[in-house]
Amino acid sequence: MRTGASSRRSGKDRGPALLLSPGSAELSASETAKLAAAAADLARLPAVSAAAGRSSRVEVIGRGDSEGTEGINRPLSRQRAERVLAALRAQGVGSANIATVGVGSEKPLREERTEEDKQYNRSVSFRVVPDGSDRRGPMIQKKVCMLGASAVGKTSLVARFVKSVFDEKYHTSIGVKVDKKTVTVGQEEVGLLLWDLYGEDEFQKLQDSYLRGSGGYVLAVDGTRRETLDRAVVLQSRAEAIAGKVPFVLVINKSDLADKWEVDDAALADLAKRRWPYFKTSAKSGAGVEEMFLGLAGAMLK
Repeated sequence: MRTGASSRRSGKDRGPALLLSPGSAELSASETAKLAAAAADLARLPAVSAAAGRSSRVEVIGRGDSEGTEGINRPLSRQRAERVLAALRAQGVGSANIATVGVGSEKPLREERTEEDKQYNRSVSFRVVPDGSDRRGPMIQKKVCMLGASAVGKTSLVARFVKSVFDEKYHTSIGVKVDKKTVTVGQEEVGLLLWDLYGEDEFQKLQDSYLRGSGGYVLAVDGTRRETLDRAVVLQSRAEAIAGKVPFVLVINKSDLADKWEVDDAALADLAKRRWPYFKTSAKSGAGVEEMFLGLAGAMLK
């Protein structure tokens, strides 16, 4: 049985919790009506805060289901929060000071004794936080470099993690693209600066400065192409020589094409012998992506 947990953030819950069906991020007609009332309330918030001589931000907090693993529930909770934010934007609510948070199923609002309790925990709620009220210091920021051979899915992994989208078209990365996403690890908020670099074939042309200062890196492999794992092994040595012994994870992408994989059990056993942390992911379906980035974020905080 899960028990309720309060957030560490100081702030005020505002508006009704929006209840959702199991496994869904879509709002019913009744919950959409409740959202309209919350939208009107949130639209007035900037003026109210300005009149009081202070500023505040709003967190849209999505929660997962009672059943299932965190690998499923955490992305679902974030999808729920982002779906509500999209609906708020459609109703004219500015989103400059609104952030989405997906807490999975780890922070239920109620102790679950009845089906009603489970439904209430399967929700999206709002929290108004006065700026600076929950800060114990500047937010931790970590630079994370995406490394791997061409066409392994580095850019798609970042897009899935940051924007919850996937594009079937292949786009060759040119130069360096930096995305940012804030995640919560335990009681800490961490700003991940995701640097999407060239493919491995262009690695030797990169300046050392691109990797220097990295808090960690992701070695991306295409599970359907064994040679990309061999290249990742070489990349790891090069990265360590530049960035030092910082945390990293190896991600074997394209788990949605598992029947075509060339990375077999023997290769995975070799990774285990090396004590390399690895994750199986699908940028297309989202499976394992958030879990992988959160695992790296946790390692960088140790």
